Amino acid sequence: MKKIFTLLALFCVAMGINAQTYELSPSTYKSADSLFVQGEEKIDTFVVWNFTSNGKDFTIKCQKGWATGSGTTKGTMKLSRNHNFEVSLPEGVTINAVRVTGWTNIDEKEGAIKATVQINGVNDTNELPFRTTSTGADFTINTESPLTESFIFRVNDNQACVKLYLLTEAGGEEGGGEEEDDNKTYDTTATYALAADEAHEAGEVVSVTDANGNEIATVTYGVKGEAAYNAAVADNHVSGFTAYTSGNGVNGTADGKKGTLYIITPKYDGKVAAAVVLNANKSFYVLEDGVPLSKYNGITADAKYYGTYEFSVKAGKVYTITAAGTKLGFYGFNYSYNAGGDTPTPTPSGYDINGDGSVNVTDVMTLIQYVLDHMGQ
Repeated sequence: MKKIFTLLALFCVAMGINAQTYELSPSTYKSADSLFVQGEEKIDTFVVWNFTSNGKDFTIKCQKGWATGSGTTKGTMKLSRNHNFEVSLPEGVTINAVRVTGWTNIDEKEGAIKATVQINGVNDTNELPFRTTSTGADFTINTESPLTESFIFRVNDNQACVKLYLLTEAGGEEGGGEEEDDNKTYDTTATYALAADEAHEAGEVVSVTDANGNEIATVTYGVKGEAAYNAAVADNHVSGFTAYTSGNGVNGTADGKKGTLYIITPKYDGKVAAAVVLNANKSFYVLEDGVPLSKYNGITADAKYYGTYEFSVKAGKVYTITAAGTKLGFYGFNYSYNAGGDTPTPTPSGYDINGDGSVNVTDVMTLIQYVLDHMGQ
C-alpha cells in the first residue's frame, strides 16, 4: 500500500508541473483590431487587443484604444476606470486565478482615491498604490469558479496601469521560477567576477568553472549581432567584486530580448546573487525562460543602486537579467549550489522517463498506467 501512495504522490507532482502562467502586458501585446457590433440603436465600436503568451493567443475587447504606462508605470497596460475589459481565453485553457501588478494612474494627493479591480462583477479589496510610489501592487485573486472562454476585468474608481497574469492553478502562483525555499542551504559557493578592462562581444558565452575547472554555469553577454559590451571599469561598491561593465550602450527592455542584458544558465539547482548597478527609477527584471520572476518583475530603486539581487535557480533553466530603459551595470554573481547535485526522485524503471531519473511529464499517461498495473502489489 505504501508503494501505491508513493506512486500516486509522484503522479500528482508530475501533473502539477503542467501549471501555466500567461502574461497580458505590453511585452506580450501583438496588435489591435477594430470590431463593429450592431446595437439596438447604433453600431458600437470596439478595439480588440491581441496577445501571445506561452504559445497561446489571448484577446482583450474594449471600447478604448491601446495605451501603455509611462514613468514609474512603464511596461504596463493603461486601463480606463469603470469600464469593462473582456478577456477571451483560447480553447482548452482554464484559469483559476489572476495575478495583478501595477499602480493607480494618478499622483498621490489629498482626497485622491486608489483604484481597485473586479473580476466578473466580484470586487477585490486590494488597492493599487499611486504612481508616485516606486513599488506597485502585486496580488493574486483566486476566482470563485474556473474561468473558461472569457471573463470581465474591470478597474474601479480611477484609471490604472497594470499587468495581468492568468494562472491555471489557484493559490498564489506568481510566474516562472518562484523562490522555493529561502532557508535551503548549499555546500558550495562560487563567484564569477569581472576584472578591470575585461570586455566581451555581444552574444559571447563565458564558461563559469569551479576550483577544479569543471563547468558549473555559463554567462552570455546580450544578443549576438548587437554592440559589444564596454570594458569593465574598476569599482568596489559591492563587496567581493572589483569591476563592472556598463553594458553595450543600448537600453534593455522588459521582455529581456534586446539591449543590455546578461544571461545565466546554471548546471545545478541553487541560488544566484547577481551584483549589478541599477539607475534610479528604472525597472529591474529577472526572467526565467522568458517569464519574469514575481520578485523581480519591474522593481525600482529610488536612488542609484550598487548591490546584489538574489533568486533561486534551477538546473538548465535560462535566467535573463536586465533593466528597461537603461543600461544595467554588471559585476558578476555568486552562485550557491550542491556540488553533488540533488538526489533524483526514484521512478518506475521500464517506463517512459528522461534517462536521468526524472519523470517525463510529457507522457504522464505511462505513469498512470504503471500505477494501475501495480495496484495489487
